[in-house]
Amino acid sequence: MSRISLYGVGGVMAGSIFPLEDAATLIGRDPSKCSIVYPADEPGISTVHCQVIPRGNYLEIMDMGSSYGTYLENGIRMQKNESYQLSNGDRFYLGDRKNKYIVKVM
Repeated sequence: MSRISLYGVGGVMAGSIFPLEDAATLIGRDPSKCSIVYPADEPGISTVHCQVIPRGNYLEIMDMGSSYGTYLENGIRMQKNESYQLSNGDRFYLGDRKNKYIVKVM
């Protein structure tokens, strides 16, 4: 079975590696709900910003109604509560390009 991790490549998460479990992982500022937690005063990141779910050899990502949006690498803003598939090497960002991640499938 494939293992999926997120690599932070910008902002406060630059250099961080987040191995994902089989269940949904929330990303945002609320430590009581999110597994990948941003500082409370981080601009552009919502309390619960987005959700990621490993699906074998790809990652499913969904914006949870964030104020500043979740974006694909090409700048397309994800629609709230709509799933997008990301594969090995794909990138996405939260609110601003500085909050970028790379999907790694091993």
